Amino acid sequence: DQEILSIRGNNVAVLSRQLEATRARFEVGEVTRTDIAQAEARLAGAKAALAGAQSQLDISRSAYARVVGQPPGALASPPTTPTLPASLDTALATARESSPSILAAKAAVDAARAGVKLADADFRPTASIGLSADTNVADLSDWDLQRSGGLSASARVTVPLFTNGLTRSSARQARENETSARIRTRSAEMDVEQRVANAWNGLSASRAVIQASREQVRAAEIALEGARNELEVGSRTTLDVLNQEQELLEARLALATAERDAFVAAHSVLQAMGALTPEVYQVEAARVDSKQADAFSADKVEIIDDLARAFASDPAAVEPRIGEE
Repeated sequence: DQEILSIRGNNVAVLSRQLEATRARFEVGEVTRTDIAQAEARLAGAKAALAGAQSQLDISRSAYARVVGQPPGALASPPTTPTLPASLDTALATARESSPSILAAKAAVDAARAGVKLADADFRPTASIGLSADTNVADLSDWDLQRSGGLSASARVTVPLFTNGLTRSSARQARENETSARIRTRSAEMDVEQRVANAWNGLSASRAVIQASREQVRAAEIALEGARNELEVGSRTTLDVLNQEQELLEARLALATAERDAFVAAHSVLQAMGALTPEVYQVEAARVDSKQADAFSADKVEIIDDLARAFASDPAAVEPRIGEE
């Protein structure tokens, strides 16, 4: 958005100079009022577009502040595009191994498989062994004690003969859960593959647009310079120059948009692969210690309990504190 605003602002400046030059040529009788009106119309349109670009930049800054927590300052230039796989097939293979959604779906399959084994175990006999010992001391007199004790052992074998269909029903349900988990895994794989392919194709298209836009900008700059020179000798009109300036403006805007799209598409590829991590830019992410998080939560609970007890004993004393919060 900042780049587009800069291009729009530069276009306003160029058209302002063009309008001044046209008015000067009108004073000496080289052009007509129609040429001045055309230059004024283009300048007015450029100013309107500049206002729209400024509004879009303000919206983007508000979104930045909402996500980051503070308004943007002097932003640095975007970093270079991170290293990407050499081909789409490599990106798809990496995504199948590291995509969080696929890994979660595979973990669900493992859990469902364990559930099947647990359900099948209900068909098998179970055995248990118990062993117990006890000692009793009886006080018969001051000098006579009677001790007695016992030792017992038991063994129990349970064979499921009739469970009213519950065991078989549980086993079928566990197998259906496993089948459903496998289907969800395949669905997750297809979804990830589609997202990776879409992002990869978008990146390829953006790179092609960048190349074409650069050629378009180069050609438009040459054409504009030639149109201005021809205007000086009378073989071109003011409208011809204005049209060439508009073509150059559109080419520069297309290039800026394509560069932004390519940067976003590259990160979309990494995101779909499950490889968009802080390590991509060698950024050390802050990690929250579980003990510190538990202690923080315990402190919050203690504060709430104190407020509740204070409110129960004297509500008026707690109201100012609630208002301050």
